[in-house]
This record gives sequence, C-alpha cells and structure tokens, in this order.
Amino acid sequence: MPWEVGGPVGGPVAPLMTAMVAESVERNRTNVYSRLTSLATIAAVAGAAFSSVVSSVVPDYYHLLFLVAMVLNAVSILFSLFLTERRDRVEKATRQDIIPRKSGRNILFISLSGAFGSVGLGMVIPLISLWFKMESLSTPEISVIFDISYIAAAVLVNFSPYFERRIGMINSVVLFRILGSVLLVFIPFLPAMGAAAIYILRTGFYQMALPIRQNFSMTVFAAEERSRGSSLTGLSRRLPYGFATTAGSVLLASGMYLALFLTAGTVSLLDPILYYLFFHGRERRGAVSDAAAAPPQQ
Repeated sequence: MPWEVGGPVGGPVAPLMTAMVAESVERNRTNVYSRLTSLATIAAVAGAAFSSVVSSVVPDYYHLLFLVAMVLNAVSILFSLFLTERRDRVEKATRQDIIPRKSGRNILFISLSGAFGSVGLGMVIPLISLWFKMESLSTPEISVIFDISYIAAAVLVNFSPYFERRIGMINSVVLFRILGSVLLVFIPFLPAMGAAAIYILRTGFYQMALPIRQNFSMTVFAAEERSRGSSLTGLSRRLPYGFATTAGSVLLASGMYLALFLTAGTVSLLDPILYYLFFHGRERRGAVSDAAAAPPQQ
C-alpha cells in the first residue's frame, strides 16, 4: 500500500524512515505511525485528484505532472536534510553484523507470518479493479471505490492507538488482520456494490493493524538492527506478493472467481494466526527483543 511507512513507495529508504521514527519516539509510537499513515494516505488521494483534474483541463498534461512531481520530490529531499540521527543511542554495525543476529528470531517470525498475508493479498488486490470491471462497473465507479477505500483507511487508522491500549498490540493486529482476510472471502458472493462496500471495509480494517504492527516490530528488534530488520521483513512481503499476482491472474482468467477469493482469504488468514502463535504473551513480558536476553557483544 502506498501509504505505509516502510511500504513500497519509500523503496530502499522506507525501512530507514520507520527505524528513525522508532529511534526518535519512545512513547505513543503507534500514535505517531498512525498519524503518518493517515497523512500519507490523504496526500496520495490528493495527488490522484490533482492528476485527474490536470489531465482533464491541460492538453499537454504529462509535462506538467512530471514537473510538479520533480518539484515535490525536491522539496521532500530538502526537508530530509534537516533530519538528525541520535547515534549515541545506537551501536555501530560491524561488518559481521550486516545480517541481524540479535533480532534474527523475531525477524524470521514476522517475515514468515507476513509472507502468507502477502501471498493472499497478492492474489487479489492487484487484480481487484479487473474483477470489478467484469462485474460491469464503469471506470469512474471503480475509481470512486478506491478513493473511498483510501479515505476509510486514512480515517480508521487513527483509531489504532485506542485499540492497542484497550486490547493490546498482538490482539489488535490479529483482530484487524482476521477481519481483513475474512471479508475478502465474501466479495464474490455479493452484488457489485455490496462487494465494493466489503472491499472498502476490509481495506480500512487491514490498514488499522499496520501502525500497531510497525510499533511492535520496532519494539522487538534490537535498536541497531531496526532498519535492516524492516528491510528483510519488507522483502519477505514484496516478493511473495509479486509471485502471487501471477497465480491470481491465472485463476481470474480461467473464471475461477470463487477459488481465487477463497484461496486468497484462507492463505492471508495464516498471517494473523501465525502472528498470534509466535508472539502471544510477548507484550505481557514487556515485548522484549532477543537482544535483551543476549549476552553483550565483545
């Protein structure tokens, strides 16, 4: 999703951004991640709306859009020059520590559970617009569905800190990811507009788990391994997501819609199940990382 801190749009710097937030914020970290996610989502919707307006009123709109994009990127780079790192709180990584060792177990668990979620989503989400098209929805209608789903995510994600406080980090992640996975299965059984409503709800619920999950990951990764841990867990999501899209396209082209959504929902459901099995009870013990129990490095 484009609004993730540490998500696809950020590319190689996204894990660094996620780690820098964790380094700078000790309390209410989920609240910060929620606000960043919400603002990024709103900005993405605003950018899409701007492009739509420009393309409809400006004849040679490609040049203008690329120019605006270059200016915005330049401004973003300018602001990044004012960021500072508190290196006194983080050990310098040595050459042999390029592969995280202190947080390796937690990175493996988060990567494994996230990979199943990515396989399930990868089978459907990149193809959902084609499915809506097959359900006789027009391109403007599909565009509105996506816009509303982004807005729903931007609004609902602000409630993530509340649920984290009420039921805990792990329970919140499991709850919202289960809702996002189960609702996916109902889409092919409903008429087009009902399916659109379910898609909007599942997008909002699924994204509500994101800032909580980011906070928990940053909590269980050793401070000097947060950026590398985020990179590895991100890689474990993106690669399966891409391969799963190929499998999903085969099922879609074959007209096996029920099999597509049922398989996607079932596989993605393994994400919260494994997350619960791996980490249930960790936050009651302080959600300490592997590093907390590891002997000091000589």
